[in-house]
Amino acid sequence: GESGTFWMGSVGYGFDSTTLNAASILHGKYQAGGVSVTQALGGFGAVSAGMNLSQAKYDNGDNKRGHSVSAKYAKSFSDSSDLQLLAYRYQSKGYVEFADFYSTDRYTRYNTKSRYEMRLSQRLGNSNLNLAGWQEDYWWMKGKATGGDVSLSTTILDGVSVFLNGSYSKRPYLDKPDYSTSLSFSIPFTLGGVRHYSSTGLSYSSSGRMGMNSGVSASPTDRLSYGLNTNLSDKGDRSLNGNLSYGFDAIQTNMMLSQGRDNTTVSGSVSGTILGTADSGLMMTKETGNTLGVARIPGVKGVRINGSAPTNSKGYTVVNLSDYSLNRVSVDMENVPDDLELQTTSFNVVPTEKAVVYREFGAEHVLRYILRVKERDGRILNGGSAQTEQGLDAGFIAGNGVLLMNMLSAPSRVSVERGDGSVCHFSVKGIVPNTGKVQEVYCE
Repeated sequence: GESGTFWMGSVGYGFDSTTLNAASILHGKYQAGGVSVTQALGGFGAVSAGMNLSQAKYDNGDNKRGHSVSAKYAKSFSDSSDLQLLAYRYQSKGYVEFADFYSTDRYTRYNTKSRYEMRLSQRLGNSNLNLAGWQEDYWWMKGKATGGDVSLSTTILDGVSVFLNGSYSKRPYLDKPDYSTSLSFSIPFTLGGVRHYSSTGLSYSSSGRMGMNSGVSASPTDRLSYGLNTNLSDKGDRSLNGNLSYGFDAIQTNMMLSQGRDNTTVSGSVSGTILGTADSGLMMTKETGNTLGVARIPGVKGVRINGSAPTNSKGYTVVNLSDYSLNRVSVDMENVPDDLELQTTSFNVVPTEKAVVYREFGAEHVLRYILRVKERDGRILNGGSAQTEQGLDAGFIAGNGVLLMNMLSAPSRVSVERGDGSVCHFSVKGIVPNTGKVQEVYCE
């Protein structure tokens, strides 16, 4: 697309089953805006419709103005199967996508009139299979173009990822059909205590071109990541690309360096999202996906969910979601405080496109006591059930005399019923909860 600085933004508002969205792109020579509405249909899936307007200015003084309309239907058949159907997309003669805009060339790439597309995704254990088919026609020529894609990804051995992709297309302006295939691997390894991933890929197209790429990437921390990649072709083309990313709580920063045969390019970006729900209010996040989730553990700070930024002082954080697909939103348990007991640790959601999904994890702060209960004469009390002075169950004493008590409030006195039916009591006053250590008490 066209070089230079551009601004892109969107705003959405969600109801219980409906999402409204507006978006725009602003460039010195290109402007576009659009609105869309997505409606969930419960067990019947979801539908969405949208309209966009564009204006493009060219170096020869010409202007292009146009519009596009689209409709989409999506359905999740089961936890492992999704259908996404782009029922229709229409573009007027003057409509231009920003990705296809070149101010020096007003003729190429802009002549699509309508397009139909269908996608099917199937999960098979550790594997994912994706199928797609499409058909489109054009303003400036007769005939239709058709094509399809198939991709398979799976994990083998000890975390080795394999990706296989194939595509086919037949277009009215080409004499022969075009097809391509690619195969790539991602192999994990550890260097300097940091988990790295080495990737290698091979590609072939019907035009006779072959290519190879190889790279390495790593994320030393939850915020920092880097990568290095090289590309080679049988025609002698080669390039070297490097990237460095750092994510703050509210923004994501990226820097990229690309070295080609004849040029070197340095670029950078800063991205982020402002979003809100009725419960959370406005929040800033580094996540920039079209579909997002707001998750909360009330009043708990510093817990990550799906690798997100830590929850804020009110317990909120934001996670990226995939639209029209099954997403599991899970608490990263290694960050959960020892005195917190979650009612659930994960949710499954299938969000519509551009939705903001809200989920709350119920939690209670508990007082955990690890006690070794002894008789008055120092002998370990072997077995017995414990109750607080309010009659609440406080646990069962194991054969080694250990009693584990998880209480919502601190009891002052606990009664123990021995195996022979006799009862003794011990005081909890002065015993500190949540120490993680065994503390001795005497039951009298």
